[in-house]
Amino acid sequence: MTLKLIWRNIQRSAGDYLLLVMTVTLLAAILCLANCIAVFGSIQAGFQTASLPVLIVLILIFLINTIHTFMLHQRAKALAVTLLLGMERGKLRRLYLGELSVIGIGCFLLGTLIGASLFSLFISPLLQIRTHVSWLLLMGKSILQTGAYFFLAELLSGVWIDHQLASLQISQLLVQKRRNHPIHRKNLRFWQRCFVSSFALFLIFLIGIAAAQGELLTLCIGWIALPMIVCIIAFYQSLYAYFSHLRSAGKLGQIQGNRLLWLAELTTGAKTSANLNALLCVCLVFAASAFGFGLLLLDSGANLFERSMQTYMGFMQISLCLIFLILYFSMLSLLQILDLKRQARTLRILHALGKDQASLNRLMCIQTLFHLGLPAGMGLALLTAAVPLINFRLNEEISVLRQNQVLRLFGGFGFCFCALYLVYFLAVTAISRRNLKSLTNS
Repeated sequence: MTLKLIWRNIQRSAGDYLLLVMTVTLLAAILCLANCIAVFGSIQAGFQTASLPVLIVLILIFLINTIHTFMLHQRAKALAVTLLLGMERGKLRRLYLGELSVIGIGCFLLGTLIGASLFSLFISPLLQIRTHVSWLLLMGKSILQTGAYFFLAELLSGVWIDHQLASLQISQLLVQKRRNHPIHRKNLRFWQRCFVSSFALFLIFLIGIAAAQGELLTLCIGWIALPMIVCIIAFYQSLYAYFSHLRSAGKLGQIQGNRLLWLAELTTGAKTSANLNALLCVCLVFAASAFGFGLLLLDSGANLFERSMQTYMGFMQISLCLIFLILYFSMLSLLQILDLKRQARTLRILHALGKDQASLNRLMCIQTLFHLGLPAGMGLALLTAAVPLINFRLNEEISVLRQNQVLRLFGGFGFCFCALYLVYFLAVTAISRRNLKSLTNS
């Protein structure tokens, strides 16, 4: 009976859950692909790559929690009505968590199938993997690790959602979909100071990499990631705190037209947006680093490791770059579609007040451009500061024929980023136009 009720609720909310299925399936496929690369890398080349799936699972936990929280906001009013009709809160929580569990299991199975197939059909032949250990055994190990990481993320998210359902009153559930969650204005100065100090420390480490020798150089390389990550977090926290400050009563009179609407959308869920943009910015920086290091390893003139091991490491780094870029653009695209669903009522009101279809399309295009590029802003700034100094250091270490190689690699990464940006922008714009047309015609 319980499973039947869970399945009926899933069917009733199929439109919202379709987006959840797409997102979680994509994450499961990426995680499975990363685990396959890690397991086969340890066998093929004799080095450990466990940090790859661990890094992705941290992103997975945050993104699954984000999408589950969005679903709670979408279903909050219906849950409140169910409580008003007499269902016990404990039973309601079990039913809702059961829905998420059923969907999670289905997404895991489908995502694992996609990830394992991509590795077997494309990456494995490309790397010409040969191993004395049973292929099925290694693939089974990869899938088991994927399952452990995936269900850990689902469990942590489920505990958080259960806590939310247990603590929210019926009156809060009725307005949960419209809650704002801004970053308080008093935090603006704190995050600005964190940003300035961490960025200054990042530059100091960069100068050390460009000029230091011996143990000091090793120290700078080993610790530069810490101020970089703090700098990214502090930048987006201070940015959204500033947006929240602009939205205060004393500032609204200075903002007119579409800018007022953009500001309202930006500051809705500012805490979550700041954390998500920081996380995706870190993904972009790691993707750029993996791209550059991977191509350097594939260069026939670079002899850093044994040749077969170096080739495998180079392909692994390129695969890591592609995983992070696909994760970056796919998550932003899906979140943009989520935003359109959340703004449905606002868009209908704007259309009723006289905004024509063309004006609303322009509004959505500008919003898509901004959302796809916002997490890249701080990442590209840090890379722009780092690349000339690293290029200067490598020019002193390598032959004249390979001078300015880092600049060329960064240019190649920039081209790949722009190409993917254009592809995803056109795809999201096409979906948004179709959804917007159905909204305004309904």
